[in-house]
Amino acid sequence: QNNVSIYTGVILEDDVFCGPAMVFTNVVNPRSHVSRKDEYRPTLVKRGASLGANSTIVCGHTVGAYAFIGAGAVGCYSGALLLRAGHDVTFIGRQQHVDAINAHGLLLDTQTFKGHLPAKAATDATALASPDLVLVCVKSADTEQAGRALAGRLRPETSILSLQNGVDNAQRLQSVTGHAVISAVVYVGSEMAGPGHIRHHGGGD
Repeated sequence: QNNVSIYTGVILEDDVFCGPAMVFTNVVNPRSHVSRKDEYRPTLVKRGASLGANSTIVCGHTVGAYAFIGAGAVGCYSGALLLRAGHDVTFIGRQQHVDAINAHGLLLDTQTFKGHLPAKAATDATALASPDLVLVCVKSADTEQAGRALAGRLRPETSILSLQNGVDNAQRLQSVTGHAVISAVVYVGSEMAGPGHIRHHGGGD
């Protein structure tokens, strides 16, 4: 369904949603006309995960509980979608947003939904409890600082996803954290309309 192919080594637990045309890779850097079945790596998507349309999941990773670095417009909107899908999300952001989220939850404001979503938030990464996946959403200039803040918080199997739209952010994060980093391009119109209040205008679904 949804034009999605499941390859040997990809495991989907119950209640996983795979959006239209999303892709699982079976090797880290796929190339045509080369037999590389000996390089296949397993991929695990845990119960209840939602994989968005046209997304790519690089093999060798586990999709599970989530944490966010950079709880601004991109981070809060992405985190809000994960919260609505039932995932455990911790936001790392500025004090005014952290205080509002901890007091009232994250206020998600879209054309079809408006409500507070219970969530956890903190101003630094010491609040993270060995996450399965970290989404880094800071500005490019803050990449190394965000990476250093993750020191001691990551397990060997923790995945890092850069939602920064920068040319070399993934490489810079990898050099600081020592972890492989997945890069992505984000097309979403959203803004922080107030403390702990994310307003969505379009895209990024």
